[in-house]
Amino acid sequence: MLLLAASDFNWGEIHPMLVHFPIVLFCGVLVCDLLYGIGKKGAFFVGHWMLFAGALLAIPTVFAGLEAAEQIQASPGLIAEHKFYGLLTASYAIVYAIFRAYVYKTNWLIHPIIAVGLSVILVGLMLKTAEYGGELSHGEESPPPSGMPSN
Repeated sequence: MLLLAASDFNWGEIHPMLVHFPIVLFCGVLVCDLLYGIGKKGAFFVGHWMLFAGALLAIPTVFAGLEAAEQIQASPGLIAEHKFYGLLTASYAIVYAIFRAYVYKTNWLIHPIIAVGLSVILVGLMLKTAEYGGELSHGEESPPPSGMPSN
């Protein structure tokens, strides 16, 4: 009975909930690397673990997103862009996590500018993915909040 219930589960419905975990963790990695840049070496190692967790959580997030893409009625081009950046972000996060695992294992301290730069790339990719996801969730041409002038 439990297996039947699990097979009927709609994984696409949980994509909007899952995306928030990698987003927060990837932003946390950038904050940790910025702190490392001002001399807080311990923050660099905290950033490793946040990246590992974020990359791990990006995997089910992408799979749930691929399932959600099959169910949504939106512009195929917009869905394709969101898929592309989602897969690119998750792939980059996994490769970056492998690199940071090597750094952690060898107890190697990379230069803070390199750490911050790599984390900025990760957050930039994540923001681009989130931009397309927001357009899918809230419409391609969302009106500004009430009281805000439109361009």
